[in-house]
Amino acid sequence: MISIGTTHFSDTDFVYGRALAQTGGTAVMRLADADLLPFDFGDFADTVQTYVKELKALAQKTQDEIRERNREIEEGVFKASADPRQPLVPPNVETVPPHLNFAPIENAAEEVTRSAAEKR
Repeated sequence: MISIGTTHFSDTDFVYGRALAQTGGTAVMRLADADLLPFDFGDFADTVQTYVKELKALAQKTQDEIRERNREIEEGVFKASADPRQPLVPPNVETVPPHLNFAPIENAAEEVTRSAAEKR
């Protein structure tokens, strides 16, 4: 089946499409015949750990920011600092996001890290 996108853009002679098919086919054949797949999951495990840490930090930061803004609204900071010539409506009080249980995702990330270490 000929792809419209291939002829429409730049590979009118199908040179790159053929090279891509050969490269992909060769990779699949080598992986299919391998006794042990040549993957190193150490970097993947490190990336997962990094994402978990960033997610926890983002959740805490969001909660702290909303708490601080709500405190400023209650204390009238926005009204006190407003320019009387350009009246603005202060932001509405927001509900603080609940504390999240990160234990399941932390446990899964630890399991990935342990598994990756065993494979090395």
